[in-house]
Amino acid sequence: MKRTLIFCFMMACAQGSDTVATIGVCDLYAPAEESLYILPYRAGEAYSVLQTNCNPVTHFGPQRYAYDFTTPKGTPLVASRAGTVIQTYDPTPDLGWTSCESANKVRILHDDGTVAEYMHLKQDSIIVEMGQQVSQGQEIAASGNSGCTGGSAHLHFVVWVDEWHRYGRGRESVPVTFANASPSVNWHLKRYESYTAE
Repeated sequence: MKRTLIFCFMMACAQGSDTVATIGVCDLYAPAEESLYILPYRAGEAYSVLQTNCNPVTHFGPQRYAYDFTTPKGTPLVASRAGTVIQTYDPTPDLGWTSCESANKVRILHDDGTVAEYMHLKQDSIIVEMGQQVSQGQEIAASGNSGCTGGSAHLHFVVWVDEWHRYGRGRESVPVTFANASPSVNWHLKRYESYTAE
């Protein structure tokens, strides 16, 4: 009963505005044609955005530039940008009600010091290893329902600045546009809109 109430409260909150002044300012996006990132799923596939940037449910403060993509459990996921795998974690079952810290994840370090984090992955789906160099668009894992998903499988994608990787504190997300998103967007992706990876 408690879990149901929490989930219903989260879904009710999700109906609010994407631009809530108290959760931070979302700006400074690079034009899509100059972006170093692609959507984190395979070319030709399309998924909608469950939570976008500056969303009052969980994407606020340092986490405000995160995205939740409605990728069903088992959806192949790809590296949004080339880099080095610095963390893999996937012992958590796909139950959707465990702590956020227990979410299965892959973290990839880019050459400018930023770190992309792919979370809520399917248990035992990670196909990359610590220290491995991955190319943009390379398959890394599958979407799942691990950690604090509210019971709905999805991909939580966010890019952190260098301080988090080096010191484990003061982490701050950064704005990301996607070079291959259709329709093209020069700001953050819109909640409930679907985007095809071209």
